[in-house]
Amino acid sequence: MLKGNFFGIILDCFFIREYQNLSKDAKFPSYHHFITNFNLMYMKTIQNSLRHYRGLRGLNQKQVADYLGFKSTDRICRWEKGLAYPSVKNLFWISEALQASIKELY
Repeated sequence: MLKGNFFGIILDCFFIREYQNLSKDAKFPSYHHFITNFNLMYMKTIQNSLRHYRGLRGLNQKQVADYLGFKSTDRICRWEKGLAYPSVKNLFWISEALQASIKELY
């Protein structure tokens, strides 16, 4: 189960610790569940104002995704939550769609 790198070892220790905390009748959670929780608990998020400016313009995530040419809202959601950065090209398109400067957004 060990991954062979520092992050993998930390993640495996976290996984084992959480497994030991489960009762015998509890359903065993997936490894993906622990990776997601580990990332949310221990990784820093990227501060931004994307959701704020999107709300000011009365747009939903689907409308912004359509404007940028995306089929789903996954990227917009990750950017707003601070889990990922948009590319430079997408950042310019977002600033145009939300009518805000890049400095105001990030």
